[in-house]
Amino acid sequence: AYFNLTVIIKDESIPTIDGPDSVTVNVNNESSIEEIILSNYTASDGYDGSLFVSYSLDDYTANKTILGSYLITLSATDNSNNNITKNITINVVDVDAPIINNGPTIDVFLSDTKTINEVITLLGVTDNYDLYDELVFGANNNTYTGSESIVGTYTFDLVVIDTSNNILSSQIVINVIDDIEPSIQGPNIYSISYTEELSINDILN
Repeated sequence: AYFNLTVIIKDESIPTIDGPDSVTVNVNNESSIEEIILSNYTASDGYDGSLFVSYSLDDYTANKTILGSYLITLSATDNSNNNITKNITINVVDVDAPIINNGPTIDVFLSDTKTINEVITLLGVTDNYDLYDELVFGANNNTYTGSESIVGTYTFDLVVIDTSNNILSSQIVINVIDDIEPSIQGPNIYSISYTEELSINDILN
């Protein structure tokens, strides 16, 4: 007796996705989900070799400008429809300290004296993520306060901390400058007798 026997060779092996369980990205970079996957993840199969890594869940893209942790579900499928998924977390963080836009030297004039807090405002400190009112300011080793109206050069150590504990530290130099013109006190008209023998210095004095 004879019969036909068909042998079906099947690939039933599940692919693998290689890469970390979490990835940290800088909020300033605004990396796309595709860039993150390409840089950090690969998929392979025992029969088909390298596979494309896609994603089926993306909580990151809509929130990539907001600090936080977001769930992503990665997926890879071979030519036999064997599929694997991997849940990962993308952590969006702020790693950049505040910056000084005007400084670190500030000129203050006697005609318009400034407090130390007003000088700090003049420095134009900004942060890549936090609002100005969310920053914490400190002025250490301050030689300026108490000498606002005395011509000279003064310093203090500025410390600014954002909500992610990134720290700006810089020595600030304050030049107090005399821009007030001298004033002359006395009458506009000075009358003397022609018999008085006075010099111009006598009159001025």
